[in-house]
Amino acid sequence: MENEKERWVATRTDILSTYYDVPPTEQPRVDALVERMRQVAAACPDQGTFEMQLMQHGLSNEFNALMASLVPYYKQSPQQPAGAVPAGSADEAYIYGNPADAGGAGSVLSDVGDMVKDEVVSDVKHMGRRAARGAVRSVLGDQVSDLLFYGTDAIPGVPEARMGRSLWRRMKDSLKKDK
Repeated sequence: MENEKERWVATRTDILSTYYDVPPTEQPRVDALVERMRQVAAACPDQGTFEMQLMQHGLSNEFNALMASLVPYYKQSPQQPAGAVPAGSADEAYIYGNPADAGGAGSVLSDVGDMVKDEVVSDVKHMGRRAARGAVRSVLGDQVSDLLFYGTDAIPGVPEARMGRSLWRRMKDSLKKDK
């Protein structure tokens, strides 16, 4: 069971090690958050409860904020694709923004970097929302979670009652017009 609980925490920490080069200045913050996640996991009987506890303790939001703050340290792909720009070339200087070496051409990477940062932040928010919805669905019954996500339309008979009420109003209005 302890191995399973460690996997719950590792799922999140693996994201950090896979996608980010965490600088030494941020490592204590990461370690503190991971330790608090381990403490929560130790007290939880299953993963659904663990996810709910992370949300209730604010650790999910803190984790998402941590990932967003680590965007400047996002790792580049370890494999250099075919046709990559050779190191030290004028093209590299143009792409990576050393205008002195590129004849003052500027930086494509700064624009691309901004787009990548925005995309990563958006992805992190989306992952957090999906994790939260999944946790709610796993912990609550289907009917309760459907009610939370779909509103009163999830209650059997409510859409039909609304349609009947609408039909009644239209019939009543048409009867008034005939008089």
